[in-house]
Formats: sequence, C-alpha cells, structure tokens
Amino acid sequence: MEQDFSEFHDLAEKRPETLRRMTQRWWTEAGRYNVLLLDNRVGSRTLLWGPGVLPRDCYTWYPGAAQVPESVAVDVKNRSHTITARATIPAGGAQGVRLAHGSRFGGYSF
Repeated sequence: MEQDFSEFHDLAEKRPETLRRMTQRWWTEAGRYNVLLLDNRVGSRTLLWGPGVLPRDCYTWYPGAAQVPESVAVDVKNRSHTITARATIPAGGAQGVRLAHGSRFGGYSF
C-alpha cells in the first residue's frame, strides 16, 4: 500500500501464494460472518420472473432468502396495509432486522 496506494499494479502473477492465502482468508471470513451465498444479480433474476407476476393477497418470506426485486414484491405504496410478523424472542433478548422493504427512494425496516 505504501508503494501503490491506489492498487494500480496487479500483483497476482508475481505473488500467487499471497493471492491464494488472501482468497482462502476471504472465504473463511465470509463463512464465519454468514454472508454466503453472494449473489447480487437482481437484474438477471428479474428476467427469470418477468414483469407478468400476478398480484396476490398474501406473501410469505422465509429466513435466508435472497433479495426480492421490487417488480415481484408486494406493492404497499400509497395504500393502507397491515404487516403481521410472528417472532420468538429468546430469554436473553434479540437484535437485528426482521424485515426491510424499500429502495433508494425510501422504505422501512423492523
């Protein structure tokens, strides 16, 4: 970093062992912090579902699911709605997000 702060020079070929160690460390840390499976191809998944998804009265999501593109998510904008969530809180308490819904223009989170 001192000689190449912007990381302009690719050192992968010159230091394959360092690259291997760094790659292994990345996968180890990603597994430790439960950020696998990484897949942020919202555009390509949207093509699979298409814009022709019919509206429904009930939506159910399960833990560990990937992002749901806005085109197939429940549309609650400018309408009255109710959200029901069932949760079991352990005796020691709990923290974290149960539901996040929105985009760069706004949204909400429980």
